[in-house]
Amino acid sequence: MRTQSVDTSPEFERIQIARIRAFSVAKKFTSIRSWTQSMAYANLETTPGSSPQDRAMEFVAREYGSHLAHLFAHAIETQHPWNLQAPDIQEATLPIIKIAEQIGIPILIMGSMASSIYGFPRSIQDVDFLANFNEDHIAFLCDHLKHTYAFDPDEITLALLQRESFSVLHRSRLIKIDVILPSTALEKEALERRQPHMLIEGSAPLFLPSPEDMTLLNLIDYQRQENAADDRWNDILGLLKVQAPTINVTSLCQRAAMLGIAALLSQALIDAGIHSETPVS
Repeated sequence: MRTQSVDTSPEFERIQIARIRAFSVAKKFTSIRSWTQSMAYANLETTPGSSPQDRAMEFVAREYGSHLAHLFAHAIETQHPWNLQAPDIQEATLPIIKIAEQIGIPILIMGSMASSIYGFPRSIQDVDFLANFNEDHIAFLCDHLKHTYAFDPDEITLALLQRESFSVLHRSRLIKIDVILPSTALEKEALERRQPHMLIEGSAPLFLPSPEDMTLLNLIDYQRQENAADDRWNDILGLLKVQAPTINVTSLCQRAAMLGIAALLSQALIDAGIHSETPVS
């Protein structure tokens, strides 16, 4: 088994895995939320600037690029007063989840957050969603996003017309959100097979892909990045290790073969210390 860190022994990691399996998803989400906030605060503290607004603009440019920084600068010019709030992933994402619910479409948590909930909890840089917005939603979406997020309405319009992803930035919490529109059969199936999880105690459940779908989506994304994203590979291994007692390895192998990622899954199963009875071919 390949450990998540070179400094961790397999024996100690097995103890970690057993402890993580005992956590509720709400406890995992709380850990991800707390660590992300702490890391963002630490990064903000080291960002130069004579005022919170200057530091925020520098932070956005450094973390997310000049284009989103430009949109952010324009957005806060029209928001008076603008206040920097805690970089809280829960508060940054709930408004866009509510928008999807108001429209009446499912929205799934994806990417590093979903992988961390299923696998090893860690801090994340941004939040990914899978949601089936379409051109009929453009006006409603832009009208409701403008109260909370920095974005380009033309980019969202083009993204929805061309079935591409788009990004928004929570203006006061400085959390970037990427919204992926389902364009592949696997993404559409992931929406249909979505699973509810009580991430926030006392609130309605939020939805994630199944562990099997999340594994395949991560493998495809890893392959798209030319097998060079170590953090993505660690996410894949962490998910497989923690979910090993219940994940359907036989189904994974069969579906990976159909998707042309059988060899990649085979290596992931080896690195995660999982042995499948069904050969991956």
